Amino acid sequence: MVAAATVIDDDIAPALNDDAATVWSAAERLAALNQAVLAVVAARPDQFAVMEDVALVPGWRQTLPSGGMAFIDLPGVQRRDLEKTTRMNPGWRSTPATAMPTAVFFDPRSPRNFMVFPPATGVGKVPLIYSKTPAALVSTASMVPVPEQFRPALVAYALGVLFSKDIAGAKGPGYFQLFQALMGGKVPVDAAMAQPVPTAEAMV
Repeated sequence: MVAAATVIDDDIAPALNDDAATVWSAAERLAALNQAVLAVVAARPDQFAVMEDVALVPGWRQTLPSGGMAFIDLPGVQRRDLEKTTRMNPGWRSTPATAMPTAVFFDPRSPRNFMVFPPATGVGKVPLIYSKTPAALVSTASMVPVPEQFRPALVAYALGVLFSKDIAGAKGPGYFQLFQALMGGKVPVDAAMAQPVPTAEAMV
């Protein structure tokens, strides 16, 4: 990782051509970089994965811990297809609760939520892998929590934010389009994260 000052001074500032910071202040540049970090996290949550032991709440419906962006996996628990399971076993949500689930369901359209079977008792903890929002950059000395390969996309988004000011707004959309092009792997990643683990069992 590199310091925010390095990204701002070496990558962002040259494109701004505003050495005196009369158009874009230091605070605006740092704020734009923070927005860019969040955009990269949203596009590639798999790159910001953590594994923590968490307590499931009682029941089948679960939500990620505070700061969680997207569910990734419950190690040792099979990923199942929700629609197929519900069709073949419509009463699965009423199954007696257990401490450890045997199946998990995830829909990328609701990335902060997941479902478990059997419903959880709320006792004990399970290992959970999920993407977690990194801490905000509080100063230019803060380390940018984005893998180096995404640095060009990070810079593109930050420049899109900065060039969206009225005085230079015409340049903003081009940088946002560049960001989208550089982050073109989002859809395949989402699809992979949502894919059920193959299983020989017909239903839970």
